[in-house]
Amino acid sequence: MNHDEKLSYFFEDLKRLGIKRRYASPLSYWVMWKAGIRLTPPHFSSFVTIFIHFFAVWVILYGTMSWFLIWRAKDILISNFLLMILFTASAFGILMAFYYRRQAKRMNLPTWSQYPNA
Repeated sequence: MNHDEKLSYFFEDLKRLGIKRRYASPLSYWVMWKAGIRLTPPHFSSFVTIFIHFFAVWVILYGTMSWFLIWRAKDILISNFLLMILFTASAFGILMAFYYRRQAKRMNLPTWSQYPNA
């Protein structure tokens, strides 16, 4: 089974469990999949991998948008801005990693290489 077939099977599997697709594939994952990047779904990724993914997404999207839309016009030190972004990105990454690992454990999912045969 190739990566795209496994993803389709996974989404159907989640539908049977009553979990909506939008919770199984965050926008950042969906965009990467559409770009041809074979990224493992968050339910099958390690805590650290999920953390790094969502940390990076937060820094890139929220950090860039908030700098240009809000903080650039205010009198704030760049170091304070960076600390705020790093703190919020860390919190977001940790929360998302806890969420997806807890959900994977609750569904008793195997590793991605063993899915769906386990």
